[in-house]
Amino acid sequence: MTTPLYTQDETKKKIEGIQQRLVERQRSDMRKVLNTSEGRRVVWRIMSSATPFQTPYAGAGQDSMTFLNIGKKEFALTLYGEIKASHPELLLAMEREAANDKLLHDAELKGDPEK
Repeated sequence: MTTPLYTQDETKKKIEGIQQRLVERQRSDMRKVLNTSEGRRVVWRIMSSATPFQTPYAGAGQDSMTFLNIGKKEFALTLYGEIKASHPELLLAMEREAANDKLLHDAELKGDPEK
């Protein structure tokens, strides 16, 4: 019989360490993206296109579209939750910038010279 390279406890600790490093790297990656206004705009655009704050119901007889919308919404809420849990201050900055961009865009469409 061969001797195991690691005991179960050592293997478990090694796996937990790997998982923790992966989580830390993902958070670091997200922070780097969200630390730029361009990154925040891209993430907001992706998240918004999945309509996380709208009902996924597409109407009677539109089950396939409803299911698609549910999946998109779940993706967006997962991304939103990840950002909110790890970088709430950057989420607030992203939301504020998106609101300002919308105001500027709406003003441009109206031809408002004040904005």
